[in-house]
Amino acid sequence: MKSYFTILFLLCGLAAGVAQNKADSLKNAVENTANDSLKFDAIVKLFQIYYQASETELYNQYLQKATQLPLPKEDSSLIYRYSHLANMFLLTNNYSELINYRKKIAAIFKAQKDYKNYLVQMNGAAYYYTYLGEDDKSVEQLLNNLRFAEENKLTGETSPIYMFLGFGIRNSDKQKAKEYFQLSIDNQTDTLSPYYFTSLHEIGNILSAWGESEKALPYYLRALNIRKLVNSPTLNFSYHDIALNYKFLGEFEKAISYMLKFIRLEEMKKGNKHDIAISYANLAGFYIDNKQFDKAEYYLKKSLALAEQLQLHMLYQLNYSVFTQLYRAKKDYKKALENYSLQIAYGDSIDQEETTKKIAELDKKYQVEKKETEIKLLQKEKEADNAIIQKQKIIGLAITAVLVLLVITAVTFFKGRERQRKVNQLLSEKNTEVNQQKEEIEAQAEFLARANLAITKQKEEIERSHKKVQSSITYASRIQQALLPSGETFSQLLPQHFVFYKPKDVVSGDFYYLKKINEQYLVVAVADCTGHGVPGAFVSMLGIAFLNEIIGKKEVKTAAQVLEYLRTQVKTSLKQTGDSQEAKDGMDIALCVIDTQNLSLQFAGAYNPLYLIRNGQLTDYKATKSPIGVYPKEKPFENNEIKLQKNDMLYLFSDGYIDQFGGERGMKFFARKFRELLLTIADKPLAQQKQLLNQNIENWKGNYEQIDDMLILGVRI
Repeated sequence: MKSYFTILFLLCGLAAGVAQNKADSLKNAVENTANDSLKFDAIVKLFQIYYQASETELYNQYLQKATQLPLPKEDSSLIYRYSHLANMFLLTNNYSELINYRKKIAAIFKAQKDYKNYLVQMNGAAYYYTYLGEDDKSVEQLLNNLRFAEENKLTGETSPIYMFLGFGIRNSDKQKAKEYFQLSIDNQTDTLSPYYFTSLHEIGNILSAWGESEKALPYYLRALNIRKLVNSPTLNFSYHDIALNYKFLGEFEKAISYMLKFIRLEEMKKGNKHDIAISYANLAGFYIDNKQFDKAEYYLKKSLALAEQLQLHMLYQLNYSVFTQLYRAKKDYKKALENYSLQIAYGDSIDQEETTKKIAELDKKYQVEKKETEIKLLQKEKEADNAIIQKQKIIGLAITAVLVLLVITAVTFFKGRERQRKVNQLLSEKNTEVNQQKEEIEAQAEFLARANLAITKQKEEIERSHKKVQSSITYASRIQQALLPSGETFSQLLPQHFVFYKPKDVVSGDFYYLKKINEQYLVVAVADCTGHGVPGAFVSMLGIAFLNEIIGKKEVKTAAQVLEYLRTQVKTSLKQTGDSQEAKDGMDIALCVIDTQNLSLQFAGAYNPLYLIRNGQLTDYKATKSPIGVYPKEKPFENNEIKLQKNDMLYLFSDGYIDQFGGERGMKFFARKFRELLLTIADKPLAQQKQLLNQNIENWKGNYEQIDDMLILGVRI
């Protein structure tokens, strides 16, 4: 027996030595091979060695090196390179980069008109959006793939698309997902296809989630039998989900048996550590239900060890949740409470972890920009140094020339006085030339000094002019503020309100309006004038003055009539006739007339709508598609009559907030996100709503410049 263990020890040592020698050989190839393709292959093998050995720092290091190698030019080599990188990012759970490389491979296939392989890659990219929790992007991409397949008559490629659509929508609409999986089955003629048995399996998952475990079991077992028949690498998924289904049926022995099969397969092929950690926790839960507490604790500790390796808060939260179940079952309530506290703590930290990641990304971006600035400065310094060195070379050459001339003069002196006279004459001529050059240089220096003085005076004059203009604009801002309703006026007439007002410049093209009529009616408006800054401010002042005049007219009875009169006044005062060459100045506006006694409202809008939120539901009252000002096809303004209720929230706004660029992809905020944001804050205090609106747009805008004035008026009835 002792000899057996000695031999086993020597064999293990020999295997470790062989692995190390292989790694050393590959490292030597990476360092010394000039061929980038061979170097890439060596890096991939090193990544695989260190990944199998769970050497996280080392395999991440070689993944980084793989991405930094120069790219090959041939399409086939590029596909090979991108495919390996995609698989490496899959193993490291970096799904964003995995999607990125899938799309790069797809672009090559599309350029080659290999549409089948193009769809394979785009379907895969769409599927991994679900791993990021971005199901909407997954569904959007897959619907585009489906249209592409139909337009190009690729009927044989619709089955996988329907399957992936099922994956994309299963979290939000299981009924629709089940229909998609059934369509995948119906459109697949090959019953041994992975799309066929995967769709069967997923229908089982949906039925199980609905609590119909008995109906789910035949789907699971059909998928399992096909996977065994074709020796599918996804056999482990059948074992895992069948185990969960047997748990729901109360057959814990079968549940444990299938989960152990899943774990053995994953451990044997060193699969995804995240999935293994979850399976350990699930198996522990089965053992708890089966009153096998020691085994439950054993697998929980294994799961917790993987959570510590991966540093994923979600895994910590899952483990402490199952630990809580274990100690409750053992009636150890003290430990149950301790683990429940840890579960809650890690649950709360998940959002914080996301925030920390975003801050790190912003900091990284700042550091990159900082380095780029430093590099540019160093380049400028290098250019300046090169200029100095070049000048020194010229001076050195000149000194050398003078020395040579002196030597020639000395030699000539000793050869004879006749030669000396000629040399003296030559030196005199050179001296005269040098003096002339000196005078020219002095004249140029004097000219540059005068030019510098003139530039300095111009700069000072520009600064004085700028200061005057800035003072005028600041004074104009005070005039504009004086025309707007004061905070005191708002507090008296509309106690529950907020005004989010964020001009792009010192003065604004957006304005808000509030006036009381006959002790019964309140006129409230938000307008967005053409342009921003000084031009927009002039138009806004006209708008305020015209509204004051129009609202006093007895013949004006409705909100729509106010806008009709306002359009006429603007066109008349700006002399707008409809000529294509004239300026199209004007404004968009949302205007409400609130009857405070009968609790009703009239609304009319020129492009700007009214949002009303009542009991968690948002109603969008559309504006007329015609501005206040000249327009080729003018339309009469529509008057909307609305019955109000207590605690209704009204929102009037300009388009500056919605059109602001930002986010990770530099896109507009858009109206859909704005409506979703209002629904989440509508029940909060008015001051907090204003604060959240400001915080949200600042986070969205990031380093992008504000493109327009922003104005949002919120009123609670």
